[in-house]
Amino acid sequence: LATGFVACSSDDSNNTQQEIDTQKSTMSINENYKKIGEVVNDVATPYFKYDDFKREFTKYNLMAEVESIKINKNNLTIIGKDKQDFSLVAMQFKLTRIDNTLYFPVKGAPTTIYAEHKCDGSSCSSCAFKENKDGDIIGCNCHDGGICNHTVSDDDDGVTLDDVKKVVEIISTIVETVIPFI
Repeated sequence: LATGFVACSSDDSNNTQQEIDTQKSTMSINENYKKIGEVVNDVATPYFKYDDFKREFTKYNLMAEVESIKINKNNLTIIGKDKQDFSLVAMQFKLTRIDNTLYFPVKGAPTTIYAEHKCDGSSCSSCAFKENKDGDIIGCNCHDGGICNHTVSDDDDGVTLDDVKKVVEIISTIVETVIPFI
């Protein structure tokens, strides 16, 4: 008959508890937010494939066509053509950054971090969005000498929560899960 005793110092149990608390904290943010990407050397890398996002996005009929999908250290931006008048439109979502991880809200009403931008040309056949150094859309440019009118709609202007919820569903469907398991 062999008998063994295992001794634990209080330091070991404190470290284990700290690790569990850290993991719970990480999971807690994931209950409200979805990890969408990471920032390395000031460059954002998504946890999704752009083609997968575009494919899922077009299923929801949010735009007539999708021209580009961009992620940077501050925003997720989807640029395309408006369903009604085929003008340039962008859906821009503010991302939450904790350390080098980018998060997208998936619970609640995320309209506080959402804006819809539109460029409507007046004597202009080729409008483009103008961005600041942080990737925020701040206006429009016309490439052929006319004028592009920039408008912004957010939750105060009646932007539909349904559209925001659809993007949340897309994000939840395509982003690779990187949540640690306890």
